[in-house]
Amino acid sequence: MLGKPFFKPFKGDSYEKGYCGVKTLVLGASYYCTKSCEFHNVCTKESISFDKKCPLWINKGRYLSDSSTVELDEYFDGGNYHTYDKFLLTLCDVPLPKELDAKLALRKKFWNQFCFYNYIQHFLPNSKTPDYWNNKELFWKYKNAFEIVVNDCNPCIIIVWGAPLREALDDFYLKKYEKSALKKSYHIANISNGPRLILFFDHPSAPVSIIKKKMQLPILQDACNFINNKV
Repeated sequence: MLGKPFFKPFKGDSYEKGYCGVKTLVLGASYYCTKSCEFHNVCTKESISFDKKCPLWINKGRYLSDSSTVELDEYFDGGNYHTYDKFLLTLCDVPLPKELDAKLALRKKFWNQFCFYNYIQHFLPNSKTPDYWNNKELFWKYKNAFEIVVNDCNPCIIIVWGAPLREALDDFYLKKYEKSALKKSYHIANISNGPRLILFFDHPSAPVSIIKKKMQLPILQDACNFINNKV
């Protein structure tokens, strides 16, 4: 089990104010690297040793452990990170402005409300996250690192992207892996010495119906109202 996180979470400038007044962590699955370099075969199994060696990141003056911030900084500057846009569009329910400055301003305003962290603490060689039930050891390996991030960022809500993480967190904290149980909008789990609301969302890049995606905004708003009414 990894003792501490390798990847540093991105924490938006407005994170402490929160989304609708509630601190919210967005939990992705993993980073991917399809670039070819001398370290690729090993780095896509264990990235920590290559923190200051990656040719691509070094050319940017950054380290692998900065990946969350690097990606979002590039996205704020106009980079094409479609997953981040799709999540924004799901929760904003408005089209992206066509004018570049307005689009970049919306990206920054939206994402700076959140903390973002990817669960698996090494790069994967392709864009497919392994399923949980056949790869339990991989997910358990990074459970402690995840709990350290939750403790440090102290979110009230954790939005979980995709089936592998839904299954992992359910197995770790909820023990309710039944289709009927997971139809609830959100769940309360004790993680890092505090109750957290867990929201299971489909991955933004998954082929999900428009109707199902439109259900995610009311679910988050309902969760925020639940938190705000308890404070």
